[in-house]
Amino acid sequence: MHSFVIDPSFLSRKGIIAILHEMGQKECTVTESETLTDLTYEPESYYFINAAELIETDRIKLVKCLEKIRHKGLLITTAQDTAFVKLAMDMGVKIIISTHDSEQDLRLAVQHLMNNARYYSSEILDAVFYEVNQQEEVDSGLSKREFEILQMIARGHSSKNIAEQLFLSVHTVNSHRKNILKKTGVKSPAALIVYAMENGIV
Repeated sequence: MHSFVIDPSFLSRKGIIAILHEMGQKECTVTESETLTDLTYEPESYYFINAAELIETDRIKLVKCLEKIRHKGLLITTAQDTAFVKLAMDMGVKIIISTHDSEQDLRLAVQHLMNNARYYSSEILDAVFYEVNQQEEVDSGLSKREFEILQMIARGHSSKNIAEQLFLSVHTVNSHRKNILKKTGVKSPAALIVYAMENGIV
């Protein structure tokens, strides 16, 4: 039985491997971030992925990798990136912990993974629940998501770029754009940028 540790950080990678060895996983094949898309799914293997850095450099490769190993993978990421966390949950990733979680959290996560059970650390769950609770109306009647998209529009991001960064479809982003135009009462993207600047949104 093998454990693939996918982590661009040398120190955290070695820490994960040390804990796996202590827990009886003697055969650890370390796979670096550049080989994400080259992974061969082995039903009896476990996959440990630290996405904190990979999400910035290999976003597309990372998502493709999660599609392959979601049922046998343990994902480590930043709790603040709730859009990515929720995407991973929706994709069926059963084990997600935060980069700030303790060694005990990692050990619990490993145990759940080996027992084919679901485990989300307290920090991950707290961040997701907080995000859900914050989906309330803000100034001008915009939802938190619409406000976030308006900020990105005002900074010059295209719908495609916004969709990639927020893990949404382009169609969803365009729907939000239409709602934003309607709620703010402006008639064009250019006027929307002016609105954002005048209201201190950017």
